[in-house]
Amino acid sequence: MVAGIEAGDVRELFEGLVPAEVAEAYDQLLATGGCPKDQAEELVGASELVAVLTGLGMAHVRPPSPVDPAWLRPAAPDLALQGVLAGRQNRLAKDTELLVDGQRRLADAQARFGGMNRSFPEHLV
Repeated sequence: MVAGIEAGDVRELFEGLVPAEVAEAYDQLLATGGCPKDQAEELVGASELVAVLTGLGMAHVRPPSPVDPAWLRPAAPDLALQGVLAGRQNRLAKDTELLVDGQRRLADAQARFGGMNRSFPEHLV
């Protein structure tokens, strides 16, 4: 348990938003408070998980200092969730743009091909 957060709470917090293995890797990192970056793959299970955690903002790498190696640190649960939601929001905005563009193309196609002796296959619309 870290700062009042239990393992089940972490999984519930991220359920459906990230794959289960990502939530488990974050939970493991949170439980230990971080680890040297060169040991992160062992702790979370795979180098891909380390990349996903940092890419989503669920963890960050503290640069090395003259006396300490680089460390992989978990973000606080609320900040980790904020990072995940920001990524979802960006994907949603891109998908919305594609949907609007697709609707415009459909309207153009119907205007161009709708009255031409049914040359546009209706089963595709």
